[in-house]
Amino acid sequence: MTQPTFEEAALHWPRLSAGDQAETAREDDLYLACEEVILSREITTHDDAVLVCQVLLDNLRSGQRSDELDIRAVASLRTWLAGLADDGDLARATRTGLAE
Repeated sequence: MTQPTFEEAALHWPRLSAGDQAETAREDDLYLACEEVILSREITTHDDAVLVCQVLLDNLRSGQRSDELDIRAVASLRTWLAGLADDGDLARATRTGLAE
């Protein structure tokens, strides 16, 4: 299977993550490929952030990824959100490493 583009992964994700899927369904090649593409995305828009949050919520429901890609995605999301704040405390804490 070839790796989906981010746009393809975004289109597939709502169907792949719907409901309480059995753990085996979450190990499907397409599910895993889409999850990886979404969590690896550099967040540049609100839509990116919303989709990453959905994948992270799905991960929290089923358990953490062993490769910690979900943790790196949270860090990326935090950095992006901090960049939205002009001089907010979160932005300053992130730049100085205090928000770890």
